[in-house]
Amino acid sequence: MTDPSPPVSDERASPVNEEAIETLSRRYKSVITASITINRPKRDVYAFWSNVENLPAFMEGLEAIHPLEEAGRYRWIVAAPGGRTLEWDTFLTEDAPNTCLAWTSVEWARVRNAGRIEFQDTGSDGATLVNAVIAYDPPRGMVGRLAVKMSPAESRARTTRELARLKQLLETGQPDETADPAAGSAPPPQG
Repeated sequence: MTDPSPPVSDERASPVNEEAIETLSRRYKSVITASITINRPKRDVYAFWSNVENLPAFMEGLEAIHPLEEAGRYRWIVAAPGGRTLEWDTFLTEDAPNTCLAWTSVEWARVRNAGRIEFQDTGSDGATLVNAVIAYDPPRGMVGRLAVKMSPAESRARTTRELARLKQLLETGQPDETADPAAGSAPPPQG
């Protein structure tokens, strides 16, 4: 099911890549979109995101991502209900420096997923618009039945919280587990 709600954004935002949404909607049961403006140059935002070791700092439940021997391939380790973990492999399908990162899970992955993150200049203010499109099929089995209970709106809220934490981290250097996208940016630390 595709999340029908509009992305989180501001008046400077351009639409999330509609072609990516359409393509992913044909292949996956859930497609989530979200956007946020980060007051950092896009080269900085891209560099942070493209280093997969940074992702657990702002993504809920993501314990680790490990690069595998094959270039562009990664093992994701995610917390699951009941103290379990889920693991799956992904590979990059697109890496356009300072512009876009896209990935998809391997065919046999327990959690089929794909995503596309786009980085766009917002204009002369040096800020970056981050557009995220995340698609997935819930895992099978008991863990999957528990995961299915998360509605598309809850999945979208989670993605929005993650982008708000990314914004907080990149703008202030401080992670904030309670980052609220409606609260705006915190001022940089003084000192």
